[in-house]
Amino acid sequence: MMLQHNNYNVIQTNLFEVHRFENTVENQIQLDEGRKDFSNQCKKLFIALLNGNRITFQDAMNNYGISDIRRRAKDLVDDNGVMLSKVKVKNSRIKEWFMTSEQIEENKKLYLYNKLINSI
Repeated sequence: MMLQHNNYNVIQTNLFEVHRFENTVENQIQLDEGRKDFSNQCKKLFIALLNGNRITFQDAMNNYGISDIRRRAKDLVDDNGVMLSKVKVKNSRIKEWFMTSEQIEENKKLYLYNKLINSI
């Protein structure tokens, strides 16, 4: 299955890892049971950011079905090598995640490299 990106097609694969360990038994059970969903949330976030969207916690929940953008963003950065940025929205406590144009270009290369490696 393909997801349409602004300028090219993105093949749906399970390229996105999520963290492996939690700090409590209960959290570890939830992580293990939800790993596939969390990986899909990482994929949704990656594609949305690659499209140039700026996403807040509320946007992630309402528009993308991402339960915790903070954790998925950390998974993308720590476990997948994705580059992204985060800023505080002016005059608020709200944070917004995005990719700069340079990060978009580098993340496209990373995605294509990972897709190639996983196809071998």
